[in-house]
Parts: sequence; structure tokens; C-alpha cells
Amino acid sequence: MKKNKFMHGRKGGISTILLDFWAYIAFVLVVAMFYAVFTIRADNLMENKLIGLQDEAKNRMHLSTYLRTTYSLDGSEVAMAEMIAKYYSENDADKKQEMRSEILQNTKNFFDQMEYCKKIEDTQNKAVVGYALYILDEATYENQIKINQEYQGSLIKRDKKFQSEHFYDGQIKESYFGVIPSAALGEVVYLGFFVSSLNTIGIDTIKVRGCR
Repeated sequence: MKKNKFMHGRKGGISTILLDFWAYIAFVLVVAMFYAVFTIRADNLMENKLIGLQDEAKNRMHLSTYLRTTYSLDGSEVAMAEMIAKYYSENDADKKQEMRSEILQNTKNFFDQMEYCKKIEDTQNKAVVGYALYILDEATYENQIKINQEYQGSLIKRDKKFQSEHFYDGQIKESYFGVIPSAALGEVVYLGFFVSSLNTIGIDTIKVRGCR
């Protein structure tokens, strides 16, 4: 009887040890799984952050290049920044309209070359990235308003808005603010540079880089 009791107790001890062992293994596997998931998520967040920083640097470079690009105005070569400043301070209506047409066309040509398509996350669709430059009032600039779907770019007067073919002010994703000096005014002109993302479904983007 003692032997049987001893064997029974020993079997129970072995069972307990085995249960503890498998519980430990399961715990380790769960910890490893969570670590892997969080590591992947962290890597994805870091990758997205790096992509965002690269996009920001690229957009700032595009804007700088655009403002420094020279165009013909009244027989002279002037940078786009100077042309915008002169346009802003021009009082003659006919001359102002003529300058607006020049800025509008030159801006469209420049920004159209910047447009490209990117894949929309978790879908098979693509979005075309568009660009626009707005001449802002001082209050808007000082408050550094982040324009989004609740603040439609259409609120900006038409004569102060210059954009690429597929820019859509209802889907603004990025915004940058800056100023350019105006010698005629003795002050600065406030600018907003905006980047939009528009689903390509139903629109003609065959000429846009990466949309095919």
C-alpha cells in the first residue's frame, strides 16, 4: 500500500512538473509573439516617419526651386518670388491681370512636373499628389492655420491661388508657410504651400508620373 501511495504521489509530481513546463513554454511563446508584433509595428512606424521626413524635405526643396526659378517679366529675367511680390503690390488692374496669367501658367507648368501617383495604403487604388501656392493674409499666416477638409482652400480668393492640374483643396495633406520680401511694399508677402492627395478613380491622370 505504501508503494502504491508512493507511486501515485510520484506520478502526480511528474504531471505537475510537465504542466509547469508547458505553461512556461506557452508563456515564452506568447511573450515572443507580442514582441514580434510590436517590433514590426515599431519598424513600420519608424519607416513611415522616415518617409514623411523625406517627403517634407523634398517638398521644401521643390518650393525653394520654384521660387528661385527665373521667368521673363517686362523684358527682364526675374525670380518667381520677385514676380509674386510685384504682382501682389501692383495697383494697375490690367497689369495685375497680365501678371496673374503669367504666374498662373508658369506655376502650373512647374507644379505639373512635380505631380506623381502613389498607392493608397491597404487598397489597390492610387492617389495623385498635387501642389498649390496661396497668397495668404497676415492673420492666417500668423496663426499657422493647418488647412484641412474643414478649411477648404476655396476660401482663398481665386486671384491669390496658383496650382497644379490635379491639386484638390478638399484633400490637403501637408502645409508649409513662409514669406517673401516685397521691396515695393516695404514689407513681406505671406505664402502657403500645400500638398493634396486625390484618388485617381474617374479622373484622367495618364500623363502623371507613376499613375499607369
